[in-house]
Amino acid sequence: MILVGLTGLMGSGKSTVLLMFKEFGAAVYNADTEAKLLMHSPALRQEIELLFGKIAYVDEKLNRKYISKVVFDDPVKLKQLNSIVHPAVKIHFENFVANSKADCVVYESALLFQSSLKSLFDFIVVVTAPVEERILRIMKRDNSNKEAIEKRLAHQKITVNELEQADFIIENVAINSTRLSVKNIYSFILGNQ
Repeated sequence: MILVGLTGLMGSGKSTVLLMFKEFGAAVYNADTEAKLLMHSPALRQEIELLFGKIAYVDEKLNRKYISKVVFDDPVKLKQLNSIVHPAVKIHFENFVANSKADCVVYESALLFQSSLKSLFDFIVVVTAPVEERILRIMKRDNSNKEAIEKRLAHQKITVNELEQADFIIENVAINSTRLSVKNIYSFILGNQ
């Protein structure tokens, strides 16, 4: 089985590319989606409430707005939250892989280069898009204003060193050329089993 790490900055189109890999036959794992689900498990909820207080959950749901505000203004709290969530995601992903019968599993995470999982992947794919395009996508997706998005984007960077670690870079601007890139990458990956 081939493991592929997929990453990119917010608004680059990682989720779109992930769905394309799925269309071509890969098993896919969205770390952000799975992390949100895992944060409702009793064990993680208890740790998150210890860190943020009972306000971390409202009406039995994660108070994402509150937690986001805290961690964007407090790098220590962000690191502490990641130390709770990332190990749980890693175990969950390893179980996902162990139970998959696919020839290829694609793991999507905005924090792939910061993850302890990075070394597991046979290939790394980075999705990019021009910053103004990313801002427009996020505004449309999240119904957010430009200033709030720019503040969030200021916390996200992919360094030149990280780009050099990528096996493939997909410039996600036109959907048809992106689909062709994904198809070609997937064929190449499967040809290297």
